Amino acid sequence: MALTFSLTAKLEKMIKKLSKKQPVLVQEFDNKKAILLESPTSGKPLKGDLQGYYSYDWTLKGISLRIAYLYDDNESHIYFLYYGTRENFYEDLKRYIN
Repeated sequence: MALTFSLTAKLEKMIKKLSKKQPVLVQEFDNKKAILLESPTSGKPLKGDLQGYYSYDWTLKGISLRIAYLYDDNESHIYFLYYGTRENFYEDLKRYIN
């Protein structure tokens, strides 16, 4: 069964803004999203307050980027939650999901 996915409203808005100003970042997001749809556990499981969530990390031109997502194995669905640079990423994610 193929995986399905969805983006949070905030992430959709962020991607829309980026598509106008920094299309390379949108392309990177799409590339990494495709990887995660093929292998949803390739991200690292988070700990502590963020247990149950995953983070997929990579570097683009010296900038560390991350995607936070929730993988529901029972529904074969990935919920993409947040996308951004490493700086304050986990603090921003905590504020967003709480």
